Amino acid sequence: MRKLSISIAAIAALAFMAGSANAQCLFDDAPKAKGMKTSMVRSFVGCSGSITYAAPNSQTGTGVPTCAPPLPHSAFVFDNKKGSCSFQTKGKLEVPCSDGSGDDCYNLSLQAKCAGINEPDTVTPISSGGWSLSTVTRATLDDADNGDMTVINFPIQVAFPQASKGKIQLKTDSNEILAGLGLASLPPCASIELLTLKIKDPSGNPFATLGSGGRPKGS
Repeated sequence: MRKLSISIAAIAALAFMAGSANAQCLFDDAPKAKGMKTSMVRSFVGCSGSITYAAPNSQTGTGVPTCAPPLPHSAFVFDNKKGSCSFQTKGKLEVPCSDGSGDDCYNLSLQAKCAGINEPDTVTPISSGGWSLSTVTRATLDDADNGDMTVINFPIQVAFPQASKGKIQLKTDSNEILAGLGLASLPPCASIELLTLKIKDPSGNPFATLGSGGRPKGS
């Protein structure tokens, strides 16, 4: 079983998630939201309000306040040719649930992977453990006992298998995560909002976050 961590408050909230005896599901949702696939970019310190940058110290050519130079949260670096991270989800209704409960459930698969991550020396590919996928999500669902409800935001952190040759890869799903916490799978009627998602380095610093970017060739 993968190493999981979650707040005490989240465990109390997730305890509401039980079987599927009630079929209510009256809350509004997008019926074709089956999942997502996206790239990830470096996580940088915000401009103003941080320990490093209490206030902007520069500006763009058009006068927009900025902080310079850009400061990544993590000392690890992307290889300038092979560096990349991506994340994807895919949800499906399982009848019956693959958790062996005999009930139906909604199971959300998660996959995260990175390539071309180097040590802080900028040239040595990572090969250590300690990397993790960290999320904060919000679940709206049809609880079997109390009907439609939105659960308080809950953070979960899942460990990647050990890195190899600059690469890390993780595959898991909501059934596995909740089972690892001793909780029931999601009911068949559920909507999961992804509020934050980061890949963290072995020191717990954010390395990559959802986003997109580009640069000219050769730069």
